[in-house]
Amino acid sequence: MLSYLSYLFKKEEPIIGKYFIVVVVVVVVVIVVVAAAAAVVVEVVVVVVVVVVVVVVVVVVVVVVVVVEVVVVVVVVIVVVVVVRVVVVVVVVVVVVVVVVVVVVVVVVVVVVVVVVVVVVVVVVVVVVVVVVVVVVVVVVVVVVVVVVVVVVEVVVVVVVVVVVVSSITLYCVVYCQYNKPNLYSADNILVIQHLCHS
Repeated sequence: MLSYLSYLFKKEEPIIGKYFIVVVVVVVVVIVVVAAAAAVVVEVVVVVVVVVVVVVVVVVVVVVVVVVEVVVVVVVVIVVVVVVRVVVVVVVVVVVVVVVVVVVVVVVVVVVVVVVVVVVVVVVVVVVVVVVVVVVVVVVVVVVVVVVVVVVVEVVVVVVVVVVVVSSITLYCVVYCQYNKPNLYSADNILVIQHLCHS
């Protein structure tokens, strides 16, 4: 009986039975590493895209605000110059006639300038508020899209890893059972029967 057991331990197993589990483990490890690397690459790309979008939006906002301020200043200067010219002409024409008319004209000019300044300030405030709202909406949308993409990628990676592991275990069980199913007429069983009969 001891000699038969030593024979069983020394006999060579099929190569597919010996090394299949090693191959399965290596394949699973490679798939997990590739999936993790893909997830990291996707996250890095998404973060870079978000940073680029935010930088572009901020630059556009700054440019728009600067352009609006320059346009507003130019308009105010033009309006003031035109108003001053009109006032000078009116004063020159009217000063000889009556000083009261000059005072009235000056008051009207001051009111017009105040109204223009108020309108300009309101326009600048409205533009800044609209730009800030647009930037906030764009940033929120980009962040939501990034979070959704990252979650979907991680879920897909987990599902792929689980499917690969379950499939590998099932395939190993099938192959192992196929190559190790009992056979009453095999050489090992005949040796056992002969040994039992002689003993």
